[in-house]
Amino acid sequence: LCTGLQLPLRGVDVASLWELGEDYQAQANQLVELLHLAEVWPVRSQRQIVADFYMLNLAQAKGLCLTPRQAAVFHAMMAQILDRMRCDGVTGSTMPEDLEFDSSAAFSLFQQLLLQHSIDRPPDKLEIFSLSEAKMLTDFISLTLIKHFLLYQFTVNSPQEVQTLRVRTAIPQPLPPPDLAAGRLKPKPRGRKHTPHEG
Repeated sequence: LCTGLQLPLRGVDVASLWELGEDYQAQANQLVELLHLAEVWPVRSQRQIVADFYMLNLAQAKGLCLTPRQAAVFHAMMAQILDRMRCDGVTGSTMPEDLEFDSSAAFSLFQQLLLQHSIDRPPDKLEIFSLSEAKMLTDFISLTLIKHFLLYQFTVNSPQEVQTLRVRTAIPQPLPPPDLAAGRLKPKPRGRKHTPHEG
């Protein structure tokens, strides 16, 4: 865009993802291919979380009845924030306060990008989103990325080990059923009137 925002997905790409309907796996596979996530995020667990994050954003854009072009711009904004969350040199002892880009910085960047794309003053600003759409997107990011910021930040900076644990448990054999031939009918309760429906 003339605002300087790079669009990793075009409007036609978003439209093709939405055409897949409820086939989440097909959408995720196509998204990984379009964004080259296998190269950018070589660790499978991280790649899956990043793909889920992008899919959530696009699903919300569709739910808000944004156009594919608007959804592509929203995706670009969120991708830029996620990229800033990724830090080099993070170790197991790195604390969240040691990282420069915190939740306040992420929200400030989002506000700046949103404002830049909600006002009609080209070339620096483009009115991609209306005021009501901007408010709904702000509410959405507040309840997702900002609310769970530390979790996302930890995920994109710390590859998770996948452990498969196999446990063998002895299951006791069930008791045999009681002998039905030795069964007796229960006596009818006393004081109960006989109705025509009863045999």
